[in-house]
Amino acid sequence: MKAHAVVLAALALAGSVLVGGCSYENPATGTEATYTWGTLHSQVDAPSPTVYAAALQAADDLHLTVGRAAETAFGGEIRAVDALNDVVNIRLKVLSQEQTGLTISFGVFGNRRKSVMVFDRIMANLAQVRPAMATPTIQWGEEAIEPVAR
Repeated sequence: MKAHAVVLAALALAGSVLVGGCSYENPATGTEATYTWGTLHSQVDAPSPTVYAAALQAADDLHLTVGRAAETAFGGEIRAVDALNDVVNIRLKVLSQEQTGLTISFGVFGNRRKSVMVFDRIMANLAQVRPAMATPTIQWGEEAIEPVAR
């Protein structure tokens, strides 16, 4: 009986490891993120100091109370609390000069909706600072009033 319990526990653990997370794409910049194990993960095409400044601004925009904010040459971390006393962790990791790893987690078990909201605010702030990050939109000219003569 114990052997069956061990086998079932091992299968459950293996199944949970193999299950992929939810994918999300920011509509303003097209940056993709995945949400697994209560944490949102993304790779942002911007240098770490720019993403750090955008994340601090996002925390201020969303009225989060920042308790710790630290930036190093290897990345940074912002720890804040929302109005419901959920701890928010925003971590940055330098991947290259122009690419930064970003993770956002809420509380012990995570909150996908809140993580996506913070991610969207960070991406909106980056789009304002770096207009090239914004997804291009098609601009149509004025409609022709008269048919074109051949």
